[in-house]
Amino acid sequence: MKKLGFIILAVVLTLGIIGVGYAAWTQTLTVNGNAKAGTFDTQFTAVSTSGDANGVAAVNIDNSDSTGHSFGIDITNGYPNLTTDVTFSIKDPGTVPAKISGAFNITNATDVTVTNTGTIGDGTVIGTGTVSGGKLHIVLADGFPQGANENFTVTIPTAQQY
Repeated sequence: MKKLGFIILAVVLTLGIIGVGYAAWTQTLTVNGNAKAGTFDTQFTAVSTSGDANGVAAVNIDNSDSTGHSFGIDITNGYPNLTTDVTFSIKDPGTVPAKISGAFNITNATDVTVTNTGTIGDGTVIGTGTVSGGKLHIVLADGFPQGANENFTVTIPTAQQY
């Protein structure tokens, strides 16, 4: 019986020591986090035109969009075979790098052809705070009719780089 009492006492003491030891070594670690999104905003800057080499047509740029997300090209007194180039820059003033995310989508009128002849295109990266240049080549067709008023649209898809 003495032996059984001693064993019980030893077990109770052992469990007590383990319990105290476990409690003495317990700790909770905590991680607090915060995720804040950056900004992405591609904009046109420094738009210009080569005009009409013959000095007949007026080629004007309309930069009235204060966001920089679009600009207008207005050709007046156009004639067959008129060619002009419009150069522009695309800037990313945001904090997340941008890229051209597809081909230029050019919707041409019947007698106006617009092509991307610049160095930017699908996959071109525009880093934060940097500027990349582009160029559009515009040609009025050989059969451009008198009194014609044709519209065209060029869209340039951009997305965040990553």
